[in-house]
Amino acid sequence: MTHWKRHWSETQTISPETNRKKEEDPVDEQHPFTSARSAEHEKRPQKAEHRYLTTPEAAHYVRLSERTLERLRLDGTGPRYKKAGPGKRARALYDRDDLIAWLDGSSFASTSEYGR
Repeated sequence: MTHWKRHWSETQTISPETNRKKEEDPVDEQHPFTSARSAEHEKRPQKAEHRYLTTPEAAHYVRLSERTLERLRLDGTGPRYKKAGPGKRARALYDRDDLIAWLDGSSFASTSEYGR
């Protein structure tokens, strides 16, 4: 056995204390990779989902970068948005339904359909 293999196998031993800690941590039977603590966390009330999303939230929702979403807004090819307040610097807000409609309108069966 080479030196590095022998060293690696010596460092990978599991102590009885490690085994004991694993036995004490209850596991959800339906989801074997989640602990009971994760299940308790899921039962906690989550933040209320807002109908209108900011640009970073909308970009995350449709899996685009913020900059891409801003460029699409400038070109007029992106999802519909609303301005929260008067003036040029007002925040752009996206309705979840408008994001879904925009995505649904951008579905293709073939790459040859893009230019139509």
